[in-house]
Amino acid sequence: MKDKISHIMFSDLRNEEHFGFHSEFAKLANEYTLTEAFVALVARYNARYDELNDALEITRTSSFTRQLVTADLLRISAYRRLRTAVRGHLRYTDPAKNEAAWRIYDIFRQYGNLAQSARDKRTYGLTNLLEDLRERTAAELQTLGVTAWVSELETKNQAYKSLKESRYAEWEAQPVKTVRECRVAQD
Repeated sequence: MKDKISHIMFSDLRNEEHFGFHSEFAKLANEYTLTEAFVALVARYNARYDELNDALEITRTSSFTRQLVTADLLRISAYRRLRTAVRGHLRYTDPAKNEAAWRIYDIFRQYGNLAQSARDKRTYGLTNLLEDLRERTAAELQTLGVTAWVSELETKNQAYKSLKESRYAEWEAQPVKTVRECRVAQD
């Protein structure tokens, strides 16, 4: 091994290479004890090294992503089934069911096609839609016999909300500093 340290550009190193360099340096720095000033510098260096190690261990993708997509597809399916059932009753021959269907369908039209909106908008749009359906058209839902479908949609929407909140909890558990911030401090 040479007695001379060659020039190295930290900015040219990828995160893992950067961490590897500092791992080797930390091993050497902790192996030798020279002066009290050097020991104090090594202690600060080791603290920043640990921060960099924690920042590199962050999972870049959430384990909830696949589950969220599945839960979203299930609630879209439940929404479309309910909407299609109500639309089917719009041309029903029984005037009572026809009128009930129009009252419910007016609420659906007020919210637009939630199946094509963004996920967060869909979540809170469905929450408000379900609230309006239960408060303003409870008797009409009974008349058409779709209360079980409304309950299913509510369950699916709540399942999506719970997964989303779990994902936020996962993000909160991650270290505060990013790899870039740790690299600058370490260098």
